[in-house]
Amino acid sequence: GNIKSNYRYYIDENINVIGDPIFFNNPNYLGHLINDSMNHNKTKKSRNKYISQSQLKSNCDLISNTPFLYIAVVSNKFIKKDEELFVSYGVQYWDKIN
Repeated sequence: GNIKSNYRYYIDENINVIGDPIFFNNPNYLGHLINDSMNHNKTKKSRNKYISQSQLKSNCDLISNTPFLYIAVVSNKFIKKDEELFVSYGVQYWDKIN
């Protein structure tokens, strides 16, 4: 459809999560505004750094409740007011983008 592929995260062949700026005004979809604290390019060194550091720099986790098809954002550290939220997108996401 009209959804941009770089805003789609595939969990498996049947389930994917869609985050798209068109959903900005709906509070049920604000989780798609959370960034990864890092990324990596095609180099092995960059990929290895991402693998070792991304989870450490993240202050949130994505928790799947697959039977209900919801993804929850849960903090894994104390988050100060106005602090940006970060999740690790996973190395597979960046491999696909690169």
